[in-house]
Amino acid sequence: MTKKKKQDLTQDLTGDLTLEPRCIPLQELFEKGYLQEVNRQFFHPMGLSLAFIEGDDPRLVVYDFRYTPYGPLFSPEVLQNPKFIERKERIELECAEKLLERQMTLGFGIQVPYVNQQQSMSRIRIKPARLR
Repeated sequence: MTKKKKQDLTQDLTGDLTLEPRCIPLQELFEKGYLQEVNRQFFHPMGLSLAFIEGDDPRLVVYDFRYTPYGPLFSPEVLQNPKFIERKERIELECAEKLLERQMTLGFGIQVPYVNQQQSMSRIRIKPARLR
């Protein structure tokens, strides 16, 4: 894989191309709980699962379970595992700190697509379906 050119890099708040992205090792993505939490909070509810494949050629793959009624779930044993809980809590704390910093610096935590004022004033409320 070739290095990205300077003009392709992330821009800082002033528009200068000064932020150079770093790559996180896949093993760290797994060990620190990022993979666990992106699955628990995003991929699994969407019927998908991001998985770390170890071996000579470590990589990430996305498994598709959208054809099932509720997608992949962690087992009760996994959910009760102290390492799972520790990772969850560490990621929640890190995320809260990052969101607070972004809120204080940028005025938002998570970017919202630019929409017209009427769209931004309306709220869509989704009632959760009851489980049978």
